[in-house]
Formats: sequence, structure tokens, C-alpha cells
Amino acid sequence: MAMFPSLSTGSVAQYPSSRTLLSRSTLLRFLDGSEQRFSLSRRPQHVWALDMNQIALDEANELATFFQEQAGEAGDFSFVDPWDNTTYPHCTFDQSTLELCAIEEGVYRCRVTIREKY
Repeated sequence: MAMFPSLSTGSVAQYPSSRTLLSRSTLLRFLDGSEQRFSLSRRPQHVWALDMNQIALDEANELATFFQEQAGEAGDFSFVDPWDNTTYPHCTFDQSTLELCAIEEGVYRCRVTIREKY
């Protein structure tokens, strides 16, 4: 299985980046007006929003190649959480396109959102 590429520093992200936990649940409303909620999954789903504000040209090319190989949202790859170094084996991009913006010569920025698959 493919592994999300790391930057030249060995990290997979730059600051500021964020991590969110999502829980899927459903709501039942009864005739008497009361409600009952329950979880649809055993554990929350991780979502990472990675801001890469100053990456070199070779890092940008590696990320763009990886995104293309994974076919964007269709991919399945492993991702190492930058907060606790846990490897999540089944992740995908949460976007259909990757936008790399040149800041100056040889320096790029982009925002990547990665979602853990259930």
C-alpha cells in the first residue's frame, strides 16, 4: 500500500494544520417528541487539514505525483498522524483536485485534506 509522502524535514505537514474527529450518528424522533441518538460507527473518523505554506519544488512535485497516482478521492493509502505518529492504513484525499500555488521561485503552497476511510 502507498504511503503519504513526507517533506524533506521528515514531517508530513507544516503549521498551521488541524485534525478533526467526526462521529457519524443518527437521530430518531418519537411521536411524543422525545429523541434518541446513536452512533453508526465503532469509533470516530479522523480528518486532517494539512497546510503546506512553504514547500520546495521537489516536494511539490512529489505531492502532485502522489495525488495523481492515487486518483484524488479514489485512492487508498497509509498516513502517519503528525500529532501522535499513529499510522492509519486506509486514508484518502478529501478533494478532487490539488492546487499548488507558487509563492516565489521554487517555493509553493497548498492545502491537502485527508480523510480516514471506515
